[in-house]
Amino acid sequence: MRCFELKSEGVVVVSFGGQYSHLISRRLRELGAYTEVISCDIVFHNSIWNVIRNSKAIVLSGSPSSIYEKPEDIEVVRKILKLNKPVLGICYGHQLIAKAIGGHVTKGKGEYGRTLISIVNGDEIFTGWDRTETVWMSHRDYVSKLSSKAKVLAISEKGY
Repeated sequence: MRCFELKSEGVVVVSFGGQYSHLISRRLRELGAYTEVISCDIVFHNSIWNVIRNSKAIVLSGSPSSIYEKPEDIEVVRKILKLNKPVLGICYGHQLIAKAIGGHVTKGKGEYGRTLISIVNGDEIFTGWDRTETVWMSHRDYVSKLSSKAKVLAISEKGY
């Protein structure tokens, strides 16, 4: 196992096996952040957990899996959320966060490709974005009910 130290302003991308984990990391580096991609399978190794604990923020990637196939991933996210750091969930990561904080995730028919999203509640994460943006989606399941701890910031044209 590779051991490393994350620079003080580093962002950890926890990879759940999605094909875009390294693209997410590259985009963050283009924005000036130092990043490390870490497999979800080794999150709890002491040296890796220290890297995550010392990071500035955490991104949870997508996955070819469903949360119903890998319930252990929800426990990984629950532990990460207890760190009280900014956490961004993308696709599967978003579904894991929703489930971990009491929301509901429903099996869907699957969608893949471009879609429009509308920003419904402003947030600094959307700085420089228009109110409507074209994004890439790839998912089977969707968050069907939010926890009272969450609020919708953006929504796709199909309402997900």
